Amino acid sequence: MKTAVRVLVALLLLIPLPGRGQEADTDMLSYLPLPDVPSSLRTPETRANYIVSHFWDALDFKADTLKTRNPDFMERNLANYLSLFPIADSTALVPAVDTLVADAGMDTRSLSVLVELVEKYLYEPESPVYNEEHYGIFLDAFLRAPVHEYERLRLTAQHELIRKNRPGTVAADFTYETPKGERMRMCETGKGKPLLLLFYEPDCGHCMEVMEELKAMESLQAMVNRGELTVLAVFPGFDDRETWRKTIDNLPPVWKVGFNDGTIYTEDLYVTRRMPALYLLDKHRRVIVKDLSLEQLAGLIDEMMNAVIRTKQSKLP
Repeated sequence: MKTAVRVLVALLLLIPLPGRGQEADTDMLSYLPLPDVPSSLRTPETRANYIVSHFWDALDFKADTLKTRNPDFMERNLANYLSLFPIADSTALVPAVDTLVADAGMDTRSLSVLVELVEKYLYEPESPVYNEEHYGIFLDAFLRAPVHEYERLRLTAQHELIRKNRPGTVAADFTYETPKGERMRMCETGKGKPLLLLFYEPDCGHCMEVMEELKAMESLQAMVNRGELTVLAVFPGFDDRETWRKTIDNLPPVWKVGFNDGTIYTEDLYVTRRMPALYLLDKHRRVIVKDLSLEQLAGLIDEMMNAVIRTKQSKLP
């Protein structure tokens, strides 16, 4: 990932990037040369947009099949390419990906290599660059390309899965049982305030580790204590109430805790490909971010706290 770091640092510091033929490091021989970025492009976003649009210009997918069919070569370059996605604008990403996939589609083996690597990087939850929104851009392009039929079936299924509870849509509602045996609806919980929705399994060691980190997140607990955010932790456990009840006392008393009888899964309301699964919803229960990492959550909580502070200050005489 050394080149990826160089690219990002150069973008952020607005340093001109080396053009073709200027890379002397022999370790870079398996990397594509970076495009010459026009000096008129000075902001990180505009520079990233340009590089994303021209990243693969030096590779001829029809003639350079020794490279395009080589998973190691393609993976090194794809990793660098995807490192630009968080900076580039979606208006640049969509046509850039369309062009890349169309070029790769000139050779079916090359296209299969690209499909496999993109899935590994953007769709596997453990990947450091896992991002369903970015993966969706590729899926749209892959499904227009001449992929093998078995790949098309898998990609079509994935396309349906990532559309569930996408950011900007209203999160699927469901009922749950409280520790007191009351029946509640997710959409009514903490009504009028943002909601951190957390799906977990009581006998999942990683879930408990994440819970401990959430409990130790001071900014999160401060917002919950002030009534500016609600945390709802739900176990979709079918009939396993006993296991759920044994772990309730380990959760902060200010959190809302619930047991779902499995309808979350049987009615196909949510796809939880890893546990725990965190969703941040706004006060209207629209999804802000799905499958949050702790790092993402910490950043969003800070943004929300700053927004609350600015709102209070604006109301001062």
